[in-house]
Amino acid sequence: MRSLMKKDVMIQGKRTYLIMLAVLIIVSSQSYFEDAFFKLSIFSALVAWVFAVNTNFGKQISDEQNVLLLSLPLSRRTMVTAKYIMISVWFTAVFVMLFGLRFLFICLSGSTVIGSVFLYLSAFLIGLCTICILLSFYYFAYYRWGIKIVQTAAQFIWPICVALLPWINLNDQQLSGLLLLISVLISAVVLVLSYYRSVRLFEEKDL
Repeated sequence: MRSLMKKDVMIQGKRTYLIMLAVLIIVSSQSYFEDAFFKLSIFSALVAWVFAVNTNFGKQISDEQNVLLLSLPLSRRTMVTAKYIMISVWFTAVFVMLFGLRFLFICLSGSTVIGSVFLYLSAFLIGLCTICILLSFYYFAYYRWGIKIVQTAAQFIWPICVALLPWINLNDQQLSGLLLLISVLISAVVLVLSYYRSVRLFEEKDL
């Protein structure tokens, strides 16, 4: 399991990490205010989505990876489980990096707008719910129809999501504990259903 997760990290390449780091620095340096919390959190989810999707670059490479991994003493369920666990790993890493940079720029600017612990926790959960739902549909489609279709769809969906970010006006006054709980429950249900369906599809697939 750990080797599969490490493979997803190593396969990205230095160029991908450098580009994403530059993007995070630029975005965090422009977001000092408290009302940017949830926009940044959802942006973290979209960046994490890039890393998750980037583990496969095309149908041939995707199929070759699966055949190679299946030649090892690994079950298909383990391979799918590793991808789903990496959802939280990618998001947590991007979230910590983005908000760490934001905190640094806040300190350098002399601003006192840092935010409460509840606000950070709420932002983290909202972003995690977002990435869980996005990648739940992505992985289900990946195991159902293959990499070619989902990669093409992702190239259209991702820019649309980024374009919609400025329209998000959610703040901590609008976010109640009940709404947060409902969001977590919905994303958990979607994630679990997607996981079990993906396992079944991959176990039935001929490679």
